[in-house]
Amino acid sequence: MIGLPAVTTTIGFFLPVLLVKPAGEFAERVSAFFRKLATPIDPAKELGEVGMSGRGQLAIVGKVTTGIGLACFLMLFVNSSGREFAITLIYSAATTLVGLGFVAAGRVPGSARPAEVAVAGAAMDVKD
Repeated sequence: MIGLPAVTTTIGFFLPVLLVKPAGEFAERVSAFFRKLATPIDPAKELGEVGMSGRGQLAIVGKVTTGIGLACFLMLFVNSSGREFAITLIYSAATTLVGLGFVAAGRVPGSARPAEVAVAGAAMDVKD
């Protein structure tokens, strides 16, 4: 039953693309867009200094997800039936674990804090 509206909507969406060709100023704008799209970017010029890496963003998402999972554990106090309690417990645990996984994946390997580097450097000076 749901297939017919999905097919009809898809045909209605893509049919004008096949039947109508861009002309005039619109055609120029379309071709300029695709020329720009095909041009490779220079990350240093286009993006500049990036304040946060993708891993840093993943760690932030992980912290938020972990917080949501931990907050969902509070809902266990208001669930009365065993089924609702079990569903909420599983959801809370899964969300918390996924969040912790994101935090772990978001850590940058081999990065030391400046204080750790200073302590390691001082230890090397003492040995010499």
